[in-house]
Amino acid sequence: MTEPRYSVVLKNNLITVNISGDWDIQTDIGYLTLLDETISRVRNTPWVLYADLRGWRVSEEVINYKHNNTFNLQEVIK
Repeated sequence: MTEPRYSVVLKNNLITVNISGDWDIQTDIGYLTLLDETISRVRNTPWVLYADLRGWRVSEEVINYKHNNTFNLQEVIK
């Protein structure tokens, strides 16, 4: 089992995300909170998100979490 890690960095309206390790609910919530806070800083301007997900492993706990939903990004953008 690899320790879960994440970083979210904002520079010049480019958000870079690095995610790795064995993910659990606590890490997932912490990451999503930080990502939401970061996106809120650029929400009203054009921005880009680049994510490096190499080495990321998601546990069954996270996969089966009751709040996980599948959504179509094209539907959200319209």
